[in-house]
Amino acid sequence: MAFGNRFGGGGRSQKKPQSRTANSGGTAGAIIGSGVALVKPTVTDAAHVIRLPATVVGHEIMIMPAVDANYELRATGASIKINNTAVTNGSAADTKELLVNSANALHCICTSATTWVVTKITNVGARSAGGTPDGV
Repeated sequence: MAFGNRFGGGGRSQKKPQSRTANSGGTAGAIIGSGVALVKPTVTDAAHVIRLPATVVGHEIMIMPAVDANYELRATGASIKINNTAVTNGSAADTKELLVNSANALHCICTSATTWVVTKITNVGARSAGGTPDGV
């Protein structure tokens, strides 16, 4: 795997999550950094967005529960899918987004140059499908 240990890079363990603040366009401070394995989102509005980084096959990200508000998850890049649903077009414009319940953690895995698979983990530890993205 390109990133070494699961949820850590190159044999190191990430001890502190990267903080990301959701915003209306999923820009700047809402974009998860390349190679980041653990994210703590700050969300104040259910219409705000956290954005996955550019795809790198094998990249795994755990996104902790947001607690304060639901949010939308979007991808970065052209012709990207989340859970087998196209979320960006060939020009990298957003076409769909995944609604995330504030109580859920997410496990995101990049499985190809154009695909993220996202599962959710509820506050009681139950894993399930991450859902189907819908219109922006």
